[in-house]
Amino acid sequence: MGGRQSGSGHRSGFTVLVDKRAEKALARLPGLDRDRIAAAIDGLGNDPLPEGCEPVRTAEKGTSRIRAGNYRMIYVLFSDEQVIIVAKIGDVQVINAHVGASGGSHATANPSGRLDAVAKGGSHVRHVGSPTLGTIDKDSSSSVKQE
Repeated sequence: MGGRQSGSGHRSGFTVLVDKRAEKALARLPGLDRDRIAAAIDGLGNDPLPEGCEPVRTAEKGTSRIRAGNYRMIYVLFSDEQVIIVAKIGDVQVINAHVGASGGSHATANPSGRLDAVAKGGSHVRHVGSPTLGTIDKDSSSSVKQE
């Protein structure tokens, strides 16, 4: 596990450790995105629950996620030990999407899982990739198509 000491050295500062896989993912990111994520990692040392962080309900207690640009970082907070482990860094992906368009509007989605779509009043819903098509509700003047 790669490591990085964060915090100001005050008693409230947390030690932030970065898992090897997360470190590799960080190294592969484009420069600006890498800088944003690195700044978010460094910020955890002083503020382990920054604005915008959300608990990951399907993971162990203390696991949170935060977005930085188009990327998400998942980390585990061990309050008693004053340690944070950054477990994963990856791009934000949409697995399943429910898209609605009406009144002549246009929408594009790129889910990797299931797409449910409603298109009414001359609207068009386009999808990228090959999601599983779920419920598709459209009128005769609208369309739902692969882009």
